[in-house]
Amino acid sequence: MATGVCNMRRARFACGHHISRAAEPEARIACRRRPSPAKRVEVNRSDVRPPLQKMEVAGMSRPFLLVAAGTLLSAGMVGTLPAQVLSTTQWRADLEYVASAILAHHPNPFHVISAEAFQGRVEQLDERIAELEDHEIIVAMAVLVATLQDGHTAIRGGTQFLTGQYPLRLEIFADGIFVRSAPDALRGTIGTRLLSIGNVRADEAFRRVASMTSHDNEMTLKSRVPNSMTIPEILHALGITPERDRARFVLADQEGREFILDLAPLPFDEQLNWIEDPDGDARPLYLRYSNVNYRNEYLEGSRTLYVQYNRVRDAADETIADYFTRLSQFVEETPLQRIVLDVRLNGGGNDYLNTSVVDWVRSSLPFVDGQFYVIIGRGTFSAAQKLVTRLEGTTDVIFVGEPTGGSPNHFGDAVTLRLPNSDLTLTVSSRYHNDAPGDGRRSIEPDLSAPLSYEEFLSGRDPAMEVILSTRESGNLQGR
Repeated sequence: MATGVCNMRRARFACGHHISRAAEPEARIACRRRPSPAKRVEVNRSDVRPPLQKMEVAGMSRPFLLVAAGTLLSAGMVGTLPAQVLSTTQWRADLEYVASAILAHHPNPFHVISAEAFQGRVEQLDERIAELEDHEIIVAMAVLVATLQDGHTAIRGGTQFLTGQYPLRLEIFADGIFVRSAPDALRGTIGTRLLSIGNVRADEAFRRVASMTSHDNEMTLKSRVPNSMTIPEILHALGITPERDRARFVLADQEGREFILDLAPLPFDEQLNWIEDPDGDARPLYLRYSNVNYRNEYLEGSRTLYVQYNRVRDAADETIADYFTRLSQFVEETPLQRIVLDVRLNGGGNDYLNTSVVDWVRSSLPFVDGQFYVIIGRGTFSAAQKLVTRLEGTTDVIFVGEPTGGSPNHFGDAVTLRLPNSDLTLTVSSRYHNDAPGDGRRSIEPDLSAPLSYEEFLSGRDPAMEVILSTRESGNLQGR
């Protein structure tokens, strides 16, 4: 093995197991030296703004203005960039740091992959570093970390090594991967289905990008992978595209007509007028106010209290505890048919704040004769997952939507570390949340499944709410 990963005669795993001297050649993991204390880091995005160039897009009725590839230096210096901005020695030191930090902080990193297999991957990458470019090394380290199958342990940042992003925002629906949003100049692509990138089919491109994406389960991947499928360096490193500064996207419109879109990446900080369809009030409730921590709306026609809980964080003007205390009074004073708590977009926060939510759910159940619904989905993660797990175990709420993005039992409370040379961020779980002892499920499944197709999304429909509102209309309204 190359010298970048230190050779220890003995190591003790963070999960408490010792490596015998006889097993050291196969099982020792990098270095047992504890990394420096966690540091938070913010990575500045490139401010490169190359000139515009006009391109004709096959199958479309108008030309599009696209920004030529931005680089770490200037647009005219793409060909002169070295294969590595950092030296091989520096990258090997960062790899060593990643491996040792996982051992030092993670309570049980080898719950899926074995210590021997992980060590083998570390050694293989260490030997290959001299042959790889910076972006290929970053992606390879992300693949390494993703083998832990822990959504809180991940390589993050790295925009200083990236040219930008292709100007499409993708999302996976029940019927495929679609362009959900695009700049005004590319509005004709919105609603088209992705068929391939480069010479790789969309499903295979998804699978390759998933290999480098930290996750708890398949739903975490559905939530996270599409965002990375438009990063040039990721696509190039995974063999999806042959070039770093250009990619060919094959799309199909709603009539099935295919067309090719050749794109160059835009700098991350490029100011664009992103278009979404549907927009404004045409969107379902949960998308109209996705930027607020929590809110509610009374749907008088169906006597439904809809509560959207997007973040387990106190809002600036009202704490979670005060908010749900106020909601309790509303429930007591208002004739309700049903209550809906929507956590499908809730990626977590501070779980200690969920106590007020659980208390409110328990106190509200009698007022709706069991018609208390919780909408879950791929975005339900971390502290929001802990809330769902607790509600499943202690109440009779009905789950609607799609499986959660987190697992009932999962790792979390990640420490944030900075790699010494690349300034990449490494987050490592430091605690195992055993909220449902003996429960081996990767997700909590809905009682009432409500997958979302792109056609439903485009028309502003919300299958989860439709399922809920179609349930029985009779109920005990406490005599009111």
